[in-house]
Amino acid sequence: MSRAFYQRQLLWLALLAGLFCWGLRDGQLDHALAQPWFDPVSRHFPLQHHRWLERLNHVWLKNLSLLGGVAVLGLALAGQRLGLSRAQRQRWLTVFVATLLASLMVSLLKSQSPYHCPWDLLEFGGHAPYVPLFGHLPDGVSAGRCFPAGHASGGFVWMALYFVWHDSHPRRARAAWWGGLLLGLLMGLGQQLRGAHFLSHTLWSGWVVWATLLWVHWSAQRWQSR
Repeated sequence: MSRAFYQRQLLWLALLAGLFCWGLRDGQLDHALAQPWFDPVSRHFPLQHHRWLERLNHVWLKNLSLLGGVAVLGLALAGQRLGLSRAQRQRWLTVFVATLLASLMVSLLKSQSPYHCPWDLLEFGGHAPYVPLFGHLPDGVSAGRCFPAGHASGGFVWMALYFVWHDSHPRRARAAWWGGLLLGLLMGLGQQLRGAHFLSHTLWSGWVVWATLLWVHWSAQRWQSR
C-alpha cells in the first residue's frame, strides 16, 4: 500500500474524530437515542436482560468473532500444510496481531475510562451522574469504565481483512471493510437497546479499532520491506 493510501486513511480518521467530538460530546444525541428504549415508569431498560439480545448478540456473536480469531491464527501457523506461501502466512499473522491489538486497545481504554453505561446513570435509573466526553467525574463517584464499547469491537476488528486484500483483491477488501463495519455497528446496536452503551461508545470503538488496524498494517509493511 502506498504512502498516499495511509495519508488518506489518516485524513478520514482525523475528520471523523473532529465530527465525533463536535456532534457527540454533549451527549444530546446519545440520550435522545437511548430514551425510546428506557421505561420511565419502571426506571429501567426493558430489553436489558432480553434472552436473544443477551444470547445471540452478546454471547454468540462474541464467540463467533473469537472463533474467527482462532481460525486466522491457525492459517498463520499451519498454513504451509494448506499450501499457503510464506507471504500469505505472514498476511494472516498480521491480521491476527491487528485484531488482537485492536481489541486490547479498546479494552485498555475502557478500563481507564471514567464514563458510565447508560443503565448506571441517574436519568436512566442508575446511581451515577452523566459526564460528557473529556469531562471529569465529581468527587466520590467511582469510574464507570464503559467507554469505548468493548463488545462492538469484536465486529469492527474484522475490518483488518480490508488492509490485507486491498492490493490483491479490491472487491473482496471492500466487502470485508463494510462487513466488519456493519457487524460492529450491529453488535453495538444490540448493546444500546439493552442500555449497556450509547451510540458514541460504539462509534468511538470503531474509530479506535480502525486507527489501531491502520498502525499495525503500516508497521508490518515497513517491517517486511526491510
